[in-house]
Amino acid sequence: MKGVRVSPEDLLKQGKLDECLAEVERCVRAAPADPKQRVMLFQVLAVLGNWDRAINQLEVCAELSAENQLMAQVYRAVILCEKFREEVFAGQRSPLILGEPEAWVGMVVQAAMLAGQGKHDAAAELRSQAFDQAPATAGEIDIGPDEEKIATHKFEWIADADETLGPILEAFVDGKYYWVPWRRIQLLRLDPPSDLRDTVWMTGQIVLSAGGEKVALLPARYPTSQEKRWDPLIRMGRKTEFVDRGGWEGPIGQRMFATDVGEFALLETRAVRITAT
Repeated sequence: MKGVRVSPEDLLKQGKLDECLAEVERCVRAAPADPKQRVMLFQVLAVLGNWDRAINQLEVCAELSAENQLMAQVYRAVILCEKFREEVFAGQRSPLILGEPEAWVGMVVQAAMLAGQGKHDAAAELRSQAFDQAPATAGEIDIGPDEEKIATHKFEWIADADETLGPILEAFVDGKYYWVPWRRIQLLRLDPPSDLRDTVWMTGQIVLSAGGEKVALLPARYPTSQEKRWDPLIRMGRKTEFVDRGGWEGPIGQRMFATDVGEFALLETRAVRITAT
């Protein structure tokens, strides 16, 4: 029907990202002092990977409402981590390592740098050596929409579906970008997604095997997934595909955990318990 507007939420459900952005921008222009509209604009910009504009909206959110100041502070740091992460996967920077770095972890980092520089054969060889040295991490993974509807799967090993990472978890902790070997983790708890930004960065807690607990945000999508060349479901992290990533095949879209008993989507994961290394 002519004249009937579709809400940003419905446009997202339909996978119409550009139309969603235009509608949210229209809502902001109509009510520039409404913090709710500004938060929505920040979240849509985050999905699109428009980091600088997203930071600008966070700053406006904080100015308009004291309730949004903590959110703005947290997610500004997260976006800066995201920019650093892009440089890591481009072979320009090295990630921080949580815990005492072992030799095999250093080899995985070096392989990632080689891959980012287009040296895929050398990266694959070094990565293979690293994974031969990496200890297997057995445990359990809880899968379900919330904590009341859980299916638990026991595994003998766990890794990222992206060979660049292998048995390493990406996490933003204390405003910094870390690679965390699974053997350093005792428990990973993940909150069910409740807002659009949770499909970009999952919130959770990491209990370390050496003691201590860290609040963490996990990048829910693989690098470059937000780019316009991919279909909307990939960009929104609703599915995962393996594609040619410039000389090697890797995943884009939603992060997946690979195990000996199957692959599991990050957004459906409620907890991972490591029981043996």
